[in-house]
Amino acid sequence: MFNNSCGCRISCQNHSMPILRRLAKEQGVVTPLVVFAVAITMTFGGGGIGHPLPELFVQICVAVIAALWLWKIPESQFRAIPKAVWVVGFLLLVVPLVQLVPLPPQVWHSLPGRQIEVDSLALIGRADTWRPLSMDPALSFSSLLSMVSAAMVLVMVASIGRSGRTLVLGVVLVVALLSLVPAVVQLNGAPDSIFAIYPANGGKVRLRGFQNNPNSQADVLLVAMLCAAAFMRDLVQRHILPDQRWLVIGLVGVADLALALAVVLTGSRTGIMMLPLVVAGQIALIRPWLKLRWANLFISLAGVCAIAAGTYSFLPDTSPLMVALDRFSLDHDTRPQIWTNSLYAARQMLPAGAGMGTFVPVFNIYEPAEAVADTYVNRAHNDYLELLLEAGYAGVIAFGAIAILLVVGVVKGLMAADKRSRGQLFCATLALCVIGLHSLVDYPLRSMSLAGIAALCAAILLNPKANPADYGK
Repeated sequence: MFNNSCGCRISCQNHSMPILRRLAKEQGVVTPLVVFAVAITMTFGGGGIGHPLPELFVQICVAVIAALWLWKIPESQFRAIPKAVWVVGFLLLVVPLVQLVPLPPQVWHSLPGRQIEVDSLALIGRADTWRPLSMDPALSFSSLLSMVSAAMVLVMVASIGRSGRTLVLGVVLVVALLSLVPAVVQLNGAPDSIFAIYPANGGKVRLRGFQNNPNSQADVLLVAMLCAAAFMRDLVQRHILPDQRWLVIGLVGVADLALALAVVLTGSRTGIMMLPLVVAGQIALIRPWLKLRWANLFISLAGVCAIAAGTYSFLPDTSPLMVALDRFSLDHDTRPQIWTNSLYAARQMLPAGAGMGTFVPVFNIYEPAEAVADTYVNRAHNDYLELLLEAGYAGVIAFGAIAILLVVGVVKGLMAADKRSRGQLFCATLALCVIGLHSLVDYPLRSMSLAGIAALCAAILLNPKANPADYGK
């Protein structure tokens, strides 16, 4: 599949720059807008609900970019966006939209879990007013705005071709690498520095990059590792990089060295445990250059284990690496208790749910008195459980429909996509698996950065053939 002859290398080197210039020229205006939207979302969308101003900045920027995109995109390219993309965008937004529709008092009074709300409003004479399904419309509206941004990223990425998506994968990698710059300040314990981005939440120092949550930063880094392999693969396939084995392995290896170490320094237990899965995905993506042999794999694995064991034995207990590894002790993990209490609260809200974004006030109502501690429970630490509580059965059905459409997209992509696009398809699939697996024990999709990454990956799966007009000659 890949020619490693000297003649090919010389030809690639002679023609790389003209092809690179042609690639940039082919993109027009639409692809740079999409790339800029992804970069803005990743850089400033990691604050979470506790930092609304950066989220508002992202929402405004993405909305402006989407308006320019709609103005500039050719009609044929717009019409080429598959219906499945629009269906997923609709499913993302329909539940929070319905939750904000005012209902007659006799309707919302009958909803499960509303008696406290009814009694409280009765004290001020407003129990008989029309109210939406959401128990906190302001929080649900905020969640809706975040989901609108993700939906816009989904549609915009689905509109560009394979060469444009190569640039999108590249920007994910670049932003993840740039996030390691503030990480140095964070690990040195300088909370007042401008490079700290978000104030530390107390406790031990952990690498957070552009994310407020270190676990979310781990997911960004893991996805970036997959993008590094897919990006290098695409550059070689388009003859922008020479088809040289050690160049591809070296570039991916250097990126891995920085990103994998950063994953460990986030202290994310799930992130660290997913490193082998991601590395296996990278091996599959750049397999043509690896010339795999069992002996080479055994020697490499033994070398990595020896280096890790030696590093572990010589590090002081106070080093950031040791602090990260110490998190694997489960002595003080409160997640099981949070899950139990969240499930109980969700059952009180079914079948309608409490409203998107309302986890904290609802959880506080139903949290048992004996479970109350001096720690603040801001999430269910399980995106699926939190979705059940906030969106009820309707949210679960919408999520299930999206998952089915994505699986169908993967199958269709493997059967019909250009072979050159399969690297992007595989990268996007594994990236969604990383985010989905971490959602079992945390809340990555509550970060606008990771929601945007999930949206762009979904766009690749839903439109694997992309837009033929943007493939490049």
